[in-house]
Amino acid sequence: MLAEFARRDFSTVLDEGAAVKYGARLRDKLGAPSLSDHQTWACSDTSRDSASLEAARVWHHLTPITHEKGLFIHIPKTAGTSLNSILREASVREKKTFCELSFKELDDRSSRFRRARSCHLVSAETDVSALLQWPSRKTVAAFTFLRDPLSRAVSQVEHHRSVGGRINEQGDPRTTLVRLVSPNLCPQLERDARCRFLRHPAKCLAGGWCGLFQNHQTQILAGALHVSEEARGAVRRSGENLLCAAKRSLAALPVVGLTERLADSLCLVFDALGYHKTYKDCCVHKKCSLLDRRETRHSGAARGNASYSASYFSDDVLLAALYE
Repeated sequence: MLAEFARRDFSTVLDEGAAVKYGARLRDKLGAPSLSDHQTWACSDTSRDSASLEAARVWHHLTPITHEKGLFIHIPKTAGTSLNSILREASVREKKTFCELSFKELDDRSSRFRRARSCHLVSAETDVSALLQWPSRKTVAAFTFLRDPLSRAVSQVEHHRSVGGRINEQGDPRTTLVRLVSPNLCPQLERDARCRFLRHPAKCLAGGWCGLFQNHQTQILAGALHVSEEARGAVRRSGENLLCAAKRSLAALPVVGLTERLADSLCLVFDALGYHKTYKDCCVHKKCSLLDRRETRHSGAARGNASYSASYFSDDVLLAALYE
């Protein structure tokens, strides 16, 4: 227990789980800073420390002046495979270039800048802080898609089961899911160890391994990958602070789509990107089948189990764990 607590860092919010449960006396014994010292708000207009100011730059730079180019911030398990396929074809219709960045390109600044300059629309599995290190960011309309968080968490678990080696299946699948989605049961030591199995280990900067299954969309909207460790910590000084930062980003983004309303949301995206032909054909005259396209991989549905989520949502214990 002490080892788990001592290794905690700002990749988890400080006012949840063990940080509160263990109490002030234990924090003092371990030489940890007082919890009250960290309860400032990165998204408060009164915050003046350097870490909070850097964190606030994330949402301050999300609203573009013009929509000359686009950036699709792909949050995992929000129909991203379908969206990339649709956006790629829509770009061809508009005689625009669509590029899907690999993780290697995303991590290499020169490759990222080269692709961002040469492509009209870029798709990247990153977070909103990417705009801080994006060329001509004030001319880029960034957008993302959100999904019902319970469905997304279940899909994430199924995804990691399908690729193998990432989830330590101790006991039955029911116990595994409860442990992964619970802030109090998903241990720090496992989280650190499991990150190395990801295709892009940097994902753990936003909430760690356990954060992939717990409020991951909030972590992406708050930003983590392209800011300093201090700025990541400033956003995650409390659960309320993290939510506040995510809401600021939501308000600043030109378009936010919903997976459950995929077609309607895509029409908003086409309009924002200036894809006038596609918008007219698909959204006004409704004479194209593009919006009906659905593709998936590494999911329960891809393995022929289209109703896999029903087994989770029909179980009261699992449903309660997901809500937690």
